[in-house]
Amino acid sequence: MREGADRAVSGRPERSARGRALLPLFALAARPAGTRANGEHAVFSMACTYKRADVEVFVGSLRATGFDGHVQFGVDAALDNVTASYYASERVTTDSIPCETIPLLTDALRASHGLWLGGLNQVRYSHYVRWLDERPSLVWVWLLDARDVVFVRHPFERSPPAIALFAEMPASSVWVNQRVSTCFGERAAREMMATLRYNLCGGTVYGTAASLRRFSDAMLGVAKRMSVDGAKRRVCHVNDQPLINYLAWQQGMRAPGAHETTELGAVQLHGLFQGPALTIKTPRVCEVFTLLLQKRQNGTGQIAIVHKWNKCPAARAFAAARYPHLPVARARSWRRR
Repeated sequence: MREGADRAVSGRPERSARGRALLPLFALAARPAGTRANGEHAVFSMACTYKRADVEVFVGSLRATGFDGHVQFGVDAALDNVTASYYASERVTTDSIPCETIPLLTDALRASHGLWLGGLNQVRYSHYVRWLDERPSLVWVWLLDARDVVFVRHPFERSPPAIALFAEMPASSVWVNQRVSTCFGERAAREMMATLRYNLCGGTVYGTAASLRRFSDAMLGVAKRMSVDGAKRRVCHVNDQPLINYLAWQQGMRAPGAHETTELGAVQLHGLFQGPALTIKTPRVCEVFTLLLQKRQNGTGQIAIVHKWNKCPAARAFAAARYPHLPVARARSWRRR
């Protein structure tokens, strides 16, 4: 990270009129001149069972930022003609292998893989590794959720330090800790709840291609180390959010900031509003995002990606105004966990 960005991460937060701390708005280090070439970077996501209407905001807003580089989705083998034509017109590379394996995840198949092979949110990291290996020339990559992401700036305006992770809450999540307790033990869950000053989002990960390969291998390693069976398997081998938070805790990351880890290398852990990606997980984050739009006259500062934008009325209105040609009004509102 550059000196200015280091100061930003360690700087004191502003305070709102209500006296609550608002985290400063900072992005990753500014990219050197001449490195905005699209061809060397990529965006990866999974879109199993999704139709054109589910991904059009993601793909359409991404292309509208000017990014014309590599985009790759995991998709169903039997895509409908409308969705397949849309992917072709937007130059989205599709791969049906991730989605074809989902119905095969029987107990017998899981057992043959050491009781770790789980739902797509976990298994996707094995496919990310494969995609990275298939394109050795890639430099920077985003790993993103597909259905509830909107791009508001070019996603590669800022270079990652190595791996960039993003908090969606400023404290450990009760739900995540319940899963950690079930899948890794009560002691780990108690320590995480007591010491972590963040709850990481699994749907916004950014980094160099080499570092994300290490990260994906580490996520798969954490999944494999879970020793669960019976009813526990049904909850432990589904979501990746408990895994990413457990992995960060295991690597000694207790709070946002720059970290040097043994397994992952350099990691920049961003608090809320501290980087190019923002997840609107709670009403408070929506409130602050609304104030940001008002302060910047419908600008988002250096935020390039808004995740779960459809949870926030101001974000929905902003996306509709920015992209009137996209089906923003039909976007689904997701339940809060």
